[in-house]
Amino acid sequence: MGVTAAIRAVIALVILLIIVGVGWWITSMRADLAMAQENTKKLTESVGQQQAVIEQQNQDIQRIQRANSSLNATVRRQSQDVEALQKKFSQDAQGNSRDFGLFANEKPDLVERLVNRGTQAAYRCMELASGAPHTPEELAAKTSSDINKECPAIANPNYKPTAEVRSTAPSRTAPVSAPTPAPADTNTGPVTRPPPPVRPPPPSARRDDPDRGER
Repeated sequence: MGVTAAIRAVIALVILLIIVGVGWWITSMRADLAMAQENTKKLTESVGQQQAVIEQQNQDIQRIQRANSSLNATVRRQSQDVEALQKKFSQDAQGNSRDFGLFANEKPDLVERLVNRGTQAAYRCMELASGAPHTPEELAAKTSSDINKECPAIANPNYKPTAEVRSTAPSRTAPVSAPTPAPADTNTGPVTRPPPPVRPPPPSARRDDPDRGER
């Protein structure tokens, strides 16, 4: 009787230990599952943040590319401005070479006005390059007569020289019909005009002519 009770007690203890172990295992598994779910959630959020960062980087790259393109265009226009400024001392408006020193000796007053005006324009270019704001007139300038000719790339950002050339090109390059060729002249000798017809003098002049008797 005592052995049976001991066996039953051992079996009950084993079953209890098994139940406790299974409960502890289930609790541990639940904790691990909750931790895995939390890690998955954090990983998903991290992936979303990384995608947002990648998207922001792509937008930044596009803005940088646009800024580089605009900067390169500005540099090209400024290089053209510098080249045009250098040519002002060696070429006239028609592109013919000239001696600026000789021109200054011949027209000192005109050269003084041109130099003063160019100096003021160059000083304004330095102000704008240093961060000064544009005036409404500078922003609205779209023709060559309204721009700062020393640095239009900086002073007049809305000025498009190509657009102006295209708008004025038809008037300056209008097709001219070729003249109709004259008929070929087979006479290779010098061209002479026929003498005018000689009219006989009136009778009164014939009677009064003193040389008439000598003839």
